[in-house]
Amino acid sequence: MGELDFPESPEYNDRWWSGIERPSSLKRIWFSATIDEAEVARIFVEERVSIDEDYGVPRTRRAQLLEIPFFEVAVSYRGMGIGKRVIDLITDSEPTATFAAFSEDADGFWASLGWNRFIRSDHEERPSMYRPLYMLFR
Repeated sequence: MGELDFPESPEYNDRWWSGIERPSSLKRIWFSATIDEAEVARIFVEERVSIDEDYGVPRTRRAQLLEIPFFEVAVSYRGMGIGKRVIDLITDSEPTATFAAFSEDADGFWASLGWNRFIRSDHEERPSMYRPLYMLFR
């Protein structure tokens, strides 16, 4: 097991960035983006084997799947286009991959990038249990 551990900061949701264990057999990418030595964003990307079929993602669209489980722009830098630039850098670095992100109150952001939205078939029965899924297909 590998562990992801960023320093605590009031600019970020610390529960996302401290002591997260991930199987080392999966492809994992995490980094911190900086501008003039100030940390402005954090992102964690990992290989994903599959997406729950209840989301209705076509099977033909599931090859080379990378998930963004955690992505956050520092509070002081939000609304400046940094999030889009970081996502563009990540997706451009893996030009043949399909990307997935489960939105945690960031539907407007993922939609603004042109990613496809998927909702679980049982979402209306249990809306608080399942987050919307956004995907970028190549």
